[in-house]
Amino acid sequence: MKAESYTIYPLGPSDLFAAAEICALAMNDNPIHVQVFGSLPALREHRLRRFIPGLIAYVHRKGNLYGAFAKGTLVGVLGMLPPKNCKPSPLDTLRLMPTLLTSNSPAGTLRLAKWLSTWARIDPAAPHWHLGPLAVAPSWQHQVG
Repeated sequence: MKAESYTIYPLGPSDLFAAAEICALAMNDNPIHVQVFGSLPALREHRLRRFIPGLIAYVHRKGNLYGAFAKGTLVGVLGMLPPKNCKPSPLDTLRLMPTLLTSNSPAGTLRLAKWLSTWARIDPAAPHWHLGPLAVAPSWQHQVG
């Protein structure tokens, strides 16, 4: 497919569900997600489908969320959080809590808390951007090169 047939633009509220679905499917085999959400692919996908909408909503609220479209169909997602927006505020944490508590098993929730707290602890003090989520729909992967 030619590059001119793709468009990239900011996602709106009506695009968030589709963006979360793409991320859940595309990130299912991510090694971090395997460790946090479990080794069974179908169960992990189910858990990611519960977890990622909260993440997508947060990035949409606090940063920039872009979609790549091919002939009007969303095929890729890129989130960007600007400096000072990568760590959730207490209110943001409260908003994310239902997602964090219901997206995994109790043991998985502890693994999720460890993962997120480690990222928060090692986050650089200098101003920086965070990229993510970054995902391409599985049916559109491996089409370059």
